Amino acid sequence: MPEETNGSSKAASDIDTRTVTVTFFKNKAAAILRLEDVTLRQLADRIASQTAADKARLPLLKLARFGTKRTDRNCLRHDANVIEFGGGLLILLGWKTRWSALALAVFLVIITPIFHNFWSAPPDAHMEQVINFQKNVSILGGMLLLYVLGPGRYSLDKG
Repeated sequence: MPEETNGSSKAASDIDTRTVTVTFFKNKAAAILRLEDVTLRQLADRIASQTAADKARLPLLKLARFGTKRTDRNCLRHDANVIEFGGGLLILLGWKTRWSALALAVFLVIITPIFHNFWSAPPDAHMEQVINFQKNVSILGGMLLLYVLGPGRYSLDKG
């Protein structure tokens, strides 16, 4: 039932009851992770109360679940982020657009079944993996389309 506040109707909020899974990393090396289900209010309070001598000493958090695959440096974060960011930036600028789109398409073909293998995911993560798998297939389609059509009018190169 809506609550009355100063004569206006306000829907009851689920900020104190709805939980999200948050991944906490001890530091930027990301060798250790901790998953917690917290309410949005608890997450906001935790973020607001964190202090450190500098930004680099604050714990890292992601509103996502991470797998257990590690890099050669025992890090749970991957160089995939660099490829995705770099390729996306090149496409945004319109520089080497076709090659960037093709590289990202090949990258997506390789990593999508590795990172989003919904067919072997536990039941509680199955739908999340299906959604991410389908998202990557959609992005793959966009990259192939961009490869075929090339850059737009406002790009740094013309094909």
